[in-house]
Amino acid sequence: MKFTVKLVRKITLKDIAQEAGVSATAVSLAMRGSGRISNDRTQKIQQIAERLGYARDPMMSALCAYRDTNRPRINNANIYFLQFGHASKSIKNQGTEERDLWNGALKETKQLGYSLNKIWVGDPSLNPERIRSILKSRGVAGLIVYQANSPIDHLKSIFNDFSVMWLGDGPKDTSLHSVRLNRFSSMKLAWENLSTQGYQTGGLVFSEHSADQNYGEWDAAHSHFQRKFVGRAQYIPPLTFRSNEDCDIAALRDWLEKWKPQVIISAFKKVYHLLQQLDLDIPNDIGYLALSTNNGSEITGIDQEMESISQTGIRLLDQLIRNREQGIPKHQQIIETNGQWNSGETLKSQS
Repeated sequence: MKFTVKLVRKITLKDIAQEAGVSATAVSLAMRGSGRISNDRTQKIQQIAERLGYARDPMMSALCAYRDTNRPRINNANIYFLQFGHASKSIKNQGTEERDLWNGALKETKQLGYSLNKIWVGDPSLNPERIRSILKSRGVAGLIVYQANSPIDHLKSIFNDFSVMWLGDGPKDTSLHSVRLNRFSSMKLAWENLSTQGYQTGGLVFSEHSADQNYGEWDAAHSHFQRKFVGRAQYIPPLTFRSNEDCDIAALRDWLEKWKPQVIISAFKKVYHLLQQLDLDIPNDIGYLALSTNNGSEITGIDQEMESISQTGIRLLDQLIRNREQGIPKHQQIIETNGQWNSGETLKSQS
């Protein structure tokens, strides 16, 4: 019996490039999902590759990964924080979370050999083209964006020229790689400690604006773990306000009188001061658990470990810079970190 062996030529990047009418470099970027070329062109190139039957060489992919990992960093490269909403030029005048993020980023960038700076993009005199020009003239390699509550659609065009990492929450349509707090594990930690100290009822207070920013995860996690630790019969509906500024002390008082929670749970910093305005003795009259506090603070609750979030973000940004991955990625990656417990002085044993 005679067999005929037909050799099939392996499809290469050059074949795809010729079919698509682009360079082999553009094909390589498209196959890696780099943001350096448009989404439309990336999709077109990937469709051509699939039609031609292109398959990556696993040995070559491993070699490229090794090369990228050991590629030296760009000398004197800058990483910039895009600063939203705060006109102050001094980090000392920022909130605690911003300071912790900055300090964590500063430590990590020094360790990795970058310089760290910030630019206030809330300045109305700075349009995207002007911001891009400033960043490019300063040798910026990567950008860090932190919890921008302001619209950022006009800034998305800037991202295409840099490696970008998002810290914390942001607008839902932002598909950048990001590092943020794991709220479910943090709420579990909160209710484990409340249960240990004998608390049976707890009420969550938050704003619709913040819920929209964090995808409603605090509310969902609170509902789940409250039922798990104290039972369905003890469930208290959360109190919500339209925004962080729109907090009605009368509505808070009425809600407290109706549901009588033993402890208030909130990431809403204003709530703690409103409880004091109602002449409530914390923790004797009512306990208070903050979902955003700091290690060593008198306020009991979750230390979100913002320095750790920032340091993790910088390490991941470093990899993006090494791999020359710029712009908004095709497939977003979200890294979640766990918060830590801060004992504080705003809870007491209920036993």
